[in-house]
Amino acid sequence: MVSSVARSLVLVLAVASQQSSAAAQSTTIDAARKALTKGEGSIGKIPLRGLRFHWDAEAGPYRVLVIAGNLEGGVAVFDSSGKLTSSLATAEPLSVQLVDLDFDGTPELITDELVGRATGALHQMFHIYRLGGAGTVADVWKGESYLSTPTEGPKRGYLRIDPTLARTPGYAIQHLIVDDTTGRSRSEVFQLVGGAMRSVRVAAGR
Repeated sequence: MVSSVARSLVLVLAVASQQSSAAAQSTTIDAARKALTKGEGSIGKIPLRGLRFHWDAEAGPYRVLVIAGNLEGGVAVFDSSGKLTSSLATAEPLSVQLVDLDFDGTPELITDELVGRATGALHQMFHIYRLGGAGTVADVWKGESYLSTPTEGPKRGYLRIDPTLARTPGYAIQHLIVDDTTGRSRSEVFQLVGGAMRSVRVAAGR
């Protein structure tokens, strides 16, 4: 008798836990916006604890929420009906730009993200996220934005979108890193081709 009651209690608690989890996780754009207003629950894989701010933007046929928390955040993608199609946890986004790098009609997301901070140290990274045909989101490139530690001088990264460097239809991206201590710099050029970022050779002097 006791065993039967215990099994029933476990079943009730399991169902209640599942219902609570489903209620806390927002799976539509309207529910996600309400959750963001309250700063509670999660949107797909993105927890809303420590929520600081967010961006709500149209990206081709999709609606995208870019969420910034305390050293964490994420990208959530919704289809034209408002249903969550995918989500991706990230570091803490500080800025977001939408640019259609490969001219396919759906813009990519370029973010500058805070990766870590401590006394005398700061680390930021650029990321490029691509939205796929089924409403998926993928991190296709990352590079230094800023790095400074107590033992290493500041290194600053810059991104430049340049159509003249492109080898196929679309925009090329030049990533420049400058070392403030030595004054030295290095540069690489990439282009989004076939869903992946590929290195582009640039003639000397460009």
